[in-house]
Amino acid sequence: MKLIRLLLAAVIIFSLGVGALAQTTDKIADAVLRFAVSNHPEWKGAELKVSLNGAESLNRKYPEQEISFTVPADFKLTRVTPRMTLPIAVIKDGEEIERGAVTARIEVFHEVVTAGRKLLKNQRLQPEDIIMQKMEVSLYPDKYFVDKNRVIGKISTTLVPQGAMLLSWMVKAQPVVARGETVRIINRSEGLLVEAQGEALQDGQIGDLIKVRRKNVKQSFEAQVIGAGAVEVKY
Repeated sequence: MKLIRLLLAAVIIFSLGVGALAQTTDKIADAVLRFAVSNHPEWKGAELKVSLNGAESLNRKYPEQEISFTVPADFKLTRVTPRMTLPIAVIKDGEEIERGAVTARIEVFHEVVTAGRKLLKNQRLQPEDIIMQKMEVSLYPDKYFVDKNRVIGKISTTLVPQGAMLLSWMVKAQPVVARGETVRIINRSEGLLVEAQGEALQDGQIGDLIKVRRKNVKQSFEAQVIGAGAVEVKY
């Protein structure tokens, strides 16, 4: 009977210890996530997961509930990456009493715009071409889309496999002037305005300088896009 009581006591003590260690680990993980989101505001609202290495010494030393943890304010990181080593400040009664370090792996899951079917290069994207899917995005900060309306109507710049995440470099705005399009070439000189027909040799938005050539002339030159189907020679 005495042996059973001792075993039960040992189990209770072990369970309490494990619970305290788990609470400490959770607090350190929360500190890492707060730091990550402060450096990547676009991750706010996403599903975040963190795995820690090196937290064991802090776990054993500070299993107390009144202890808190934070990444020190004076720590500057040029780039938050999915796997990084971070200093951890131990806070008690509002004061830092020690620093440790952990290696953290952060996973970020977000509903993002993906290709609902195979997309061809230079394809104008329609609503039926895209779907929203939850994907891990920690390697692509600021390069993915969470709003499908930012993609619909744009032009794909490359072939995109079905199911692939659409990144910013994979799409571009519909050009005001498209390569191969017939354009009006406007030339203003000394109060005179001369217009001629020509061909755009590059895509362009308003304000862009693109190469054009006059009809039946091989020589090309630069002109500025001023509107749909119109460019102006600048001197």
